[in-house]
Amino acid sequence: MTFEPATNTGPHTITSFTTPNDPTVVLPDAAAARFVQLKQRCHDLHAAVPGFADLQQQSHAVIGHKKRIDDLTRPRAEGGFGLPELAPQVVAERRELERAEKEFDRLKSLKEIRGARWQSQKRLEAKACDWVLRGGIPSNCEIVAVEDRPVSELLTKADGGRIDAAISRLQMRLRELGADAHRARSSPWPSSVAKKRAKAALDQMAAAPNLDDMIEHNAPLTLPSRSLRAMVHGTEQPALAVSETVDALGFLVWIFRHEMLAKIDAGLDEIADDTAALDEKTRAELEATIAVDSLDVHRRICTLIWHAEKTDGEIIDFAADTPPEALLGVELRTLPRASPLRGTSPQHAINIIGARR
Repeated sequence: MTFEPATNTGPHTITSFTTPNDPTVVLPDAAAARFVQLKQRCHDLHAAVPGFADLQQQSHAVIGHKKRIDDLTRPRAEGGFGLPELAPQVVAERRELERAEKEFDRLKSLKEIRGARWQSQKRLEAKACDWVLRGGIPSNCEIVAVEDRPVSELLTKADGGRIDAAISRLQMRLRELGADAHRARSSPWPSSVAKKRAKAALDQMAAAPNLDDMIEHNAPLTLPSRSLRAMVHGTEQPALAVSETVDALGFLVWIFRHEMLAKIDAGLDEIADDTAALDEKTRAELEATIAVDSLDVHRRICTLIWHAEKTDGEIIDFAADTPPEALLGVELRTLPRASPLRGTSPQHAINIIGARR
């Protein structure tokens, strides 16, 4: 056997099937353009935030003026100039100090305000990126672009043709929907549901004695038992203590189950408000309706914001709770199955042979 060197010594390209890091790869063209615009917004907002070097430089200026005033007013015996407070040099230096402090406060306030805006939009960008690339979309769905409604349909007479007024009106509608969702979640449950849960809990707690052995084997009365476990501390190594005791509570529930259930039902009837109660189905339908309406309002707001930026160059910040679907102008559509699920093989039977009890 002879050794033959490789003829192709160039680099090898290994293709791996990994999730892309850029949402624009998987988004429709219109949605990808909006994501790029959102990234540009975040970049512009971050560029407008005063940097750490600017604040540090202004802080050093303030400290320098304070030291200069101390040197001017320090007595000559201590190495200073010994000037009075009303000396022209001291007055001028204090004037410069006030100007430097005001500038430092202005930069600090500007950093807080603009930094908060940038962080809010940056979190929104990260939220949209995670929704597209990291588990926000089910495997059997695809992202489809949604056509925006005409701006003329989104403006009312009360808005006076102003986009900011329309956005404020829609934001008020979102707060109303949020209040409706809170009322739906806070609505009481029907007393019938609570009674069923109480009956199921008592049935599970009830523990009957072993009466069969008394009849079949003339055994003594054996009350129900239960095992108890507890961690033992204070030793070299923690240990687990296990013991068995009579299930007194379960035995009492077995004896007085009907009396307990009647008492619980009476208490539930006394405090229940079935007129305002919502069962599980009604609650789910109401919450789903509110969610659909909220998404529609968010879509309208995003349409107005994008329109204001495109036509007038006006930058209006998106709300921090804006859904990615509304922000990007997309929706999820369920894909049809490529092939129907196959059932079991027709006209075949499988015999399972094993021990029988």
